[in-house]
Amino acid sequence: MCSDVKRCVLRSLAEDCWSLRSEGLSASIEMWRDNYVRRNFLGVTLHYMIDNKFNGIVIGMKSMDFERTTSHDIIKRLQSVFQEFGVDNIESIKFLTNRSKNIIKALENNLSLNCSSHLLSNVIEKSF
Repeated sequence: MCSDVKRCVLRSLAEDCWSLRSEGLSASIEMWRDNYVRRNFLGVTLHYMIDNKFNGIVIGMKSMDFERTTSHDIIKRLQSVFQEFGVDNIESIKFLTNRSKNIIKALENNLSLNCSSHLLSNVIEKSF
């Protein structure tokens, strides 16, 4: 039920906002590793504005299925998340990232912005 609702919301957003995506549609992606099962995961959150209100919806969390986390593997998995919602071309979506080299390389055809929270966390971590 939840995934059906998300699909409807994203398809509606894609129809309503696709022409505005250069202004109001972006996504944040995060990768992390579960050391217990030794598997990497990719999470995607879509951010958008409707009636001057900021909204966000988690559209996917995918296991990398023991794949390597090269830029090619990351973009392939990221595209599969969006394709589940009928979005085939992600090149004009703006992405917020944690500045990981592989993610930045995967998104070289997209506008990619650095997350200030990750930057601040790195500064604090290296300061103490």
